[in-house]
Amino acid sequence: MPTCTQVSAELPEQVEMPVFQGELDLVKLQRTADLMQWHGITGDRLDVAGLVAEAVR
Repeated sequence: MPTCTQVSAELPEQVEMPVFQGELDLVKLQRTADLMQWHGITGDRLDVAGLVAEAVR
């Protein structure tokens, strides 16, 4: 890393990368949609289960 950037050799070891799940959590996704409605970002309530294809559930 230090040879191609101005980043120290120690810095990449200290960076914490996020972990992304490979599966959808429909409960959490619905909660997000409900919060969007609550805060006025969306109008009507979204039924996320009806929006997510069966193949990716």
